[in-house]
Amino acid sequence: MPYKLACAWLPILSDPEGAERLGALARAMPPACCAIFPPAVVPEPGGAPQPHTLLDGFLRHLVDRAARSWGRDALDRRRKAPEGLAVAWWSALWSDDGRIDLPPAQRPALARFFGDGEREKEPGV
Repeated sequence: MPYKLACAWLPILSDPEGAERLGALARAMPPACCAIFPPAVVPEPGGAPQPHTLLDGFLRHLVDRAARSWGRDALDRRRKAPEGLAVAWWSALWSDDGRIDLPPAQRPALARFFGDGEREKEPGV
């Protein structure tokens, strides 16, 4: 399945206390919090997302949007712009959707630079 390249700011939970607090929050979530389904999906019994999955998605989205919003204003625009693949990646980090605009021929070089990373293989990402 073809995918589009995108970059995102990700939370790093390296502090054991932070990870434990997140786990406690997931364990404390009532079942109604997991009753979230896309509009076109017919819910199946037992098909609700797990609390930790919802929290992880929420935290990832929150960190990404906050970094883009707050950081964009703090960018030092006097610095020299990066060149080559770096400019596409750097620009995408501050864009609204995170899409990396690269010609298909340059995509393997970016993938090699970052390793396998965390590629989303959903269409449109």
